[in-house]
Amino acid sequence: MFKNIFQKITNVSKKDSYWNLWIVIVPAIILGIYIYRKNVSIKQGNYTIGLVTKKYWPVVSHESIMFLYKKNNEQYTSSAVYDSRYKPKVGKRYLIQYSLKYDFGGANIFQDIPVPDSIKEAPTDGWKEIPSWADKK
Repeated sequence: MFKNIFQKITNVSKKDSYWNLWIVIVPAIILGIYIYRKNVSIKQGNYTIGLVTKKYWPVVSHESIMFLYKKNNEQYTSSAVYDSRYKPKVGKRYLIQYSLKYDFGGANIFQDIPVPDSIKEAPTDGWKEIPSWADKK
């Protein structure tokens, strides 16, 4: 079946064959720009405290964790791939970096930086720089 489809695609005249590429290339470029802008905006964001609420294994993906964090007194949920080197635990708090630009819940969790019990909460708008207690190891 796939062989027949591949033959039909490759046997299209030269004039028409370039249109097939646009169907793949344009969405790939748009997706790439979206992912790049999302990651850059997170890396330029503030820091706060996140709570790991769930560890789960989606059917077609890696083992993941779900976490909650607050940004300007609004609660957001995000997820990340579980890092077995650090073994983050459900119910524990970790440092989060979130986007200032977008409100879609994009954030990175630093699974290797647990929040000490002496830190009760983050400022409402988060820390602008990585807190001194969380200097990366």
